[in-house]
Amino acid sequence: MTDSLRLRCPAKINLGLSAGSANEGRLHPLVSWMVQVSLFDELTIARRSDGDHTTTLQRTWAGDAPVAGCVDWSQEQDLVYRAHQSMEQAAGRCLPVTARLAKRIPSGSGLGGGSSDAASMVLGLQRLFGLDVDGEVLLELAARLGSDVPFFLGPPSAIVQQPDHDSSPLDLAGPLHLALILPPIRCPTAEVFGHFDRLVPGGRVDRHRVVRSSRRCDDPPLLNDCLANDLDVAAFAARPELRELHRRTQQAAGRPVHLTGSGSAMFMVCRDAVEAGRTAELIGEQVGTPAVAVHTL
Repeated sequence: MTDSLRLRCPAKINLGLSAGSANEGRLHPLVSWMVQVSLFDELTIARRSDGDHTTTLQRTWAGDAPVAGCVDWSQEQDLVYRAHQSMEQAAGRCLPVTARLAKRIPSGSGLGGGSSDAASMVLGLQRLFGLDVDGEVLLELAARLGSDVPFFLGPPSAIVQQPDHDSSPLDLAGPLHLALILPPIRCPTAEVFGHFDRLVPGGRVDRHRVVRSSRRCDDPPLLNDCLANDLDVAAFAARPELRELHRRTQQAAGRPVHLTGSGSAMFMVCRDAVEAGRTAELIGEQVGTPAVAVHTL
């Protein structure tokens, strides 16, 4: 049994997303094609050997993050902290660790950084302490932490249905290369969905549209042209400055630009790593917004 682990916590992108109106429980049905990509937070956890059952969590913004940021939320609100508490409850005992989280994934961007961090804590504690927590229990625990957390416990590409967290793995023939745009704008999920309910009354999920788009992954230009996200109109209503940035980015790139999740991050699918790098550089120069080349895992 190892004494410490260093875990990479990948960001996710919603390549396609269809949303419906809230149900009686105020939950919105969603179907999304989600992929993990090569932008990572880093979580280091080590078992305490000093007999102290206290767990400590140090959180910093990594110096090599693509955009500057700060950890401006409390430890009690942090999903990593909450994931540790939930795992102690599931294991029925203390799991004392020292933990360090280095953030690179912008918060409020729709890239799932907090959810990925939480999933890494769950999986890391399983390995670090040799726990035998049932897989279904882990999924239920993850779902209570956040709607995207269960995805990070599974394969890196999947069609995900929420709120029941049904996930169908979707193998890619090879990595997809993307230019990822990182606006200095936060899009609170609840606010975006509030606008969605106002702007799209009676919205219905179109699973077939999302699945159809996933069949184009062997042709990146065609795939980029056919992707859609039902939440973009709501995110643009919540943040008009994001609408203008999207317009300028699309004009500079000369191709469709897509929002991921509830925003604010945007992306384009590119032919290869070279085009993704050049496109990210172009956006940075012509639009003045940070952009990086990433690939699917």
